[in-house]
Amino acid sequence: MRKSKYLYLPWFVLSLLTSSLAFGGEPLPNNRYEDGITLTITSKPFDPKAHAIKKCEYAICVIDGRFIYGGNGDIPKEEVASLVFEQNGKTIKLDVSSMYDTGVNNANIKQHISVTKWGRSSYQLVGYFSDGDDTYIGRWLVSPDGAIRHYLGDYETLVSLTTKVQRDYGLPSTTGPDSNQ
Repeated sequence: MRKSKYLYLPWFVLSLLTSSLAFGGEPLPNNRYEDGITLTITSKPFDPKAHAIKKCEYAICVIDGRFIYGGNGDIPKEEVASLVFEQNGKTIKLDVSSMYDTGVNNANIKQHISVTKWGRSSYQLVGYFSDGDDTYIGRWLVSPDGAIRHYLGDYETLVSLTTKVQRDYGLPSTTGPDSNQ
């Protein structure tokens, strides 16, 4: 009789895990990278009453004195609270100021943010973020001593600049029929 009591335990645990997904729970995280790296992103609902919001002509462009990314000119639905790089028990918080409506969570983070070795013990993180309408790109360098965000900007400007540089300097296209990709 004792064996049958534990026979149902795995099924019970499995049902608890799947029921949280079925009833709107968070999907399971998929945020572990090579070299023992884990990235964890945390977002929270955006509370417009807690922020100074400014419009530029017809669209919201500044929150708390900083230009924003995400939101597509409207009041954002969520703001990024944190993005944490962890390796071998050491955590480094990345700059997430001005980042809203990313479309990224811990289940899909590897689809949006790549981690590349940069030298002996540093890493480059490049990510793209979008709420479906407004796409922007971020780039961070992380070392054992800390992190710096080198770039945060909209996708359209980056594409426009890349096209201009290719044309002005006669560089081959990085996409399309003549590229090696």
